[in-house]
Amino acid sequence: MKLIDDTLKNPDGKWSRKSLTAFVGFIFALVYEIVLPLVELPTKEYVFITLLTLTGATLGLTVWDKKSKTDV
Repeated sequence: MKLIDDTLKNPDGKWSRKSLTAFVGFIFALVYEIVLPLVELPTKEYVFITLLTLTGATLGLTVWDKKSKTDV
């Protein structure tokens, strides 16, 4: 539970929308690229890259916000 609290929640105990978006985007990317070919459905490379870009961007914004709050 500490891993979930430290990663997906703000210091005040509320769920972080950016962290949850990054988590869900990463899970969707994995499901899209691993599970769909097993079911013999076609996948597109740009959808996978877009989901990983969403994940990276939201994680970057989360780190930026946490760093800027500690600098003040």
